[in-house]
Formats: sequence, structure tokens, C-alpha cells
Amino acid sequence: MSIDEMQFMNQCSLVDNIAGLLDMLFSWKFYVPISRLTYSIYLIHMTIVQSYVYSKMTPGYISDSNMVSTTTIAIESLIRPTVQMMTRQS
Repeated sequence: MSIDEMQFMNQCSLVDNIAGLLDMLFSWKFYVPISRLTYSIYLIHMTIVQSYVYSKMTPGYISDSNMVSTTTIAIESLIRPTVQMMTRQS
């Protein structure tokens, strides 16, 4: 076995160890509610932002503060029903 082959084998085993560690880390049950919430936000966020923008009576101007406030309103409107649903189940 040459030196190059041994280095390749060492790199492969390192990749396998990292992949196993990442698999163990991301398979924790702790991530399930967080992943569902973030995926729901991903699916719905453009609809909420568009409804907010189109409901304004004056033209909107893009600025940093406007983007932050729009995003905050969108996230809050998604989180509130989820929290209410979770508290009802308890």
C-alpha cells in the first residue's frame, strides 16, 4: 500500500466519523418541532409578506427598518397560532 493510498483511507475514515457525528446530532428529537416550525415559515412567509405589502394604501419604500418590521410581523403571525395550539394540547 502506497503513502497516497494510506492518506486516502485516513481521509475516508475521517469523513465517515464526521458523517456519523452529524447524523447523531441532527437526529435528536429536540430538532423535530423546530424543523417543522421553520419549514412552515418557509412555506408561508411570502404569502404573508405579499398580503402585508398589497394591503398598504401608500407605496412602500424598501429600507432596512421596513424589511425588519415586515419580517417580524410575518414571523409573529406564524408563531402565535403555533404556540396557542401547543398550549391547548398540554
